[in-house]
Amino acid sequence: MNQVTTLFGSTFTTLLAIINPLESLPVFLKLLEGKDRHAHQLVARKACIYAKLLMFFFLIFGTLLLKVFEVPLSMVRIVGGIILMRIGFSLFMPSSAETPVVANAAAGDDGNVAFVPLAMPLMFGPGAIATVLGMASLVRHPLTEFLSLAAIVAAILLTMITTYLVLAYADVIIGRIGPRGIDDKFMKDAAQTLQSQRRAVPADPQDDDRQSAGGIARGRRHGASHFLRPYQGGGAARGIGGSPGKQSGVLEGRTETARAAVVT
Repeated sequence: MNQVTTLFGSTFTTLLAIINPLESLPVFLKLLEGKDRHAHQLVARKACIYAKLLMFFFLIFGTLLLKVFEVPLSMVRIVGGIILMRIGFSLFMPSSAETPVVANAAAGDDGNVAFVPLAMPLMFGPGAIATVLGMASLVRHPLTEFLSLAAIVAAILLTMITTYLVLAYADVIIGRIGPRGIDDKFMKDAAQTLQSQRRAVPADPQDDDRQSAGGIARGRRHGASHFLRPYQGGGAARGIGGSPGKQSGVLEGRTETARAAVVT
């Protein structure tokens, strides 16, 4: 049982590191630029299904293909290790500003984009092939070692589910980690596009009504203060004819009138 758990964990972590759905986010958003979340989920679902079927095919018939073409399994393991080492070194290097795969596939429809370039080669490339073949070689007798085979299948399914969730909710992930979370020109462009779309969303009509009511109230208060300004200060009061009592009565009356205008 411990061996089965180790096989499941190693397969899942290796495939997830090779596929790296966060690195596929910029290409995914660039290919589906201007599409809504439903289109994102549909294309992500198709791409993950295609990649999953390819992995199952090589899991079952991969060893047979190696025997047909007389390719030793040790060579596949060496090449897989070189690919993993290259992926590890690429994490410390700045990403390129443009990808030829995106330039060639940008004009295709959603169905073609789901298979090429998303399913293959982004999700199921040489690294994923080498990983599946290497893990399948550990199961020498599939009928007697059914738990080991089931562990590899479960690891593939969990990897594809994780990849689908990352791609389907790409806008939410970008909102959380920001454009600087992934050092890529496509990611920054996608983040700017999402921000511009959010600004273009029409505001709530109730907010407009509240803003209009606030503007009217401020205008009335400004008119009231302008109305009371000539009667503020002692000089202005002395300029009005009559006794001080009459002056204060006139001023109080006009003040009440201004307050009533503000309230209404």
